[in-house]
Amino acid sequence: MRIRVVGHDGSPVFPFGESGPWASFRDVLLKGGHKIVDGEFGQKVDALIAHNHSLEALKEAYQVPADFKVLVLWEPWIVEKERYKKETLSQYGRVFAPSIEWAERTNAISFKWPQVVISGSFSFDGWNKRDNRIVIVQGNKFSARKGERYSLRRRILQGRLAEKIDLYGTDWNSGFQFDCRVWGSGVVNSSLKDISLSSCFGMGHRYKSYQGAIASKFQVMTKYKFSLVIENSSDYVSEKLFDSARAGCISIYVGPNLESYGLSKDCAIQVRANVRNIEEALYKLTSLPDSHLEELAKSQYNAIKISSLGWDNMKVLPGLAESILEHFKLNS
Repeated sequence: MRIRVVGHDGSPVFPFGESGPWASFRDVLLKGGHKIVDGEFGQKVDALIAHNHSLEALKEAYQVPADFKVLVLWEPWIVEKERYKKETLSQYGRVFAPSIEWAERTNAISFKWPQVVISGSFSFDGWNKRDNRIVIVQGNKFSARKGERYSLRRRILQGRLAEKIDLYGTDWNSGFQFDCRVWGSGVVNSSLKDISLSSCFGMGHRYKSYQGAIASKFQVMTKYKFSLVIENSSDYVSEKLFDSARAGCISIYVGPNLESYGLSKDCAIQVRANVRNIEEALYKLTSLPDSHLEELAKSQYNAIKISSLGWDNMKVLPGLAESILEHFKLNS
């Protein structure tokens, strides 16, 4: 088969690279005796794997049966709802999603969000000399839709423990016009019933705790004892928790139930998505003795190292390719 693989940005040529997890995804397709179609849209294709919904790709594949068109969801509904519309999903014979909740919402097959898993050992020597502060490494984002958690981050950053937090990432302190424009674009692309007015909280606010954009998340996070991890929405487990654990931080986590995703509850201190619960958890932690905190950090690190083996991107992405080919085979 001649298979078109659409990139995450909708581009016609997927950047697989020479090696790594996406190259392994490609190799599974090629080992099946198939050819990946390169170049601009408008060629003859026998199957479509879309990592982003693309009208151009669907136009190219208009003669291809629906069962040979696959959509992979990589964004939550709060970010981009076009892919979640019935009229969009109906154009694909099968949908795959790296989230249990997304899969249930779209009648998709779920798989684990591919991670660079924790391997080897981590040295906790000198851990007690880390800053007794909380680090947040996130970009400043807005969504107008219900279920977003961007505004929760901003509420924490303006709350009682703001002076104990160091903030890193892009687009913070960009001004009211920037924030308004980003939030407004979400309003335009949302129906009235889906909009949450509280999602605009903190628009234009300037944060004294902001330390700027960074080149290496790992190097920054290893300076801190605590990391506050708030998922963009509480319906998937992204790389954020893994990044925190990899750096040896104590993770305070706001997201879906970890056990429902096959991760140990000991991977993080999981709290409800509200300011009071988060602040109480952070306050208690920062008051504990270093000896207790270091043991907790080690315990979380070991828990996620053991329970995250199935999330290895060198296994997950080739496995995804195999599942897609199996779907094609069953419908041939």
